[in-house]
Amino acid sequence: MPPAELPAPGTMESQLDNLCARLSHNLKWSCCSVVFLVVMSIFILSLCLAKSPDNVRCHVTEASLVTDSNLTIRITIRNPNGFYHVHHDHINFPAYYQNQTSGSLLNNASFSQGRKNETHLTPSFNGMQILRGGNDSDSRENYYDILVKFNMQDKYKRQLLPRMRHHRHLEYSCELKVPASSASSFNTTLCRYHNLDP
Repeated sequence: MPPAELPAPGTMESQLDNLCARLSHNLKWSCCSVVFLVVMSIFILSLCLAKSPDNVRCHVTEASLVTDSNLTIRITIRNPNGFYHVHHDHINFPAYYQNQTSGSLLNNASFSQGRKNETHLTPSFNGMQILRGGNDSDSRENYYDILVKFNMQDKYKRQLLPRMRHHRHLEYSCELKVPASSASSFNTTLCRYHNLDP
């Protein structure tokens, strides 16, 4: 059997040069990809950290007249933020019907919410003189227009940076159409808000 022919020295050097060039090219692209991913991660994290918290969202999901002078409602308060915890201080719940004002037993309530959290409150209002079956327009329409307002002094605290906090004082207004009888159903009502901060 004839001996195997070895590649010429120039051919071997050329193959080594090509191999080194390919390795260098691949390594360069890998380094560029890693740098790009790191820069994008820092950029996205900076945007998340710089974003101010969204205000909590409030809905009244239930409302009923237990008696002619006792209104009970169920409020859903949702913290929509994925990076902030929120603490609510001194929540007051006045209710208004025609020229009457009634306070709630839950006045000055305080509680905290975690990220993406929902809390349900059931304030009741006593002493509202509502005459069912009367001749007023509300009674004829089978519902009563009752306005519930509540103030919330909120403190938002970021999970990753506890010292980064936001304070807001908001007033929520819930315009309710409370059924005059159990034959009618209550529709979930979104509460609108405005900022009370100076």
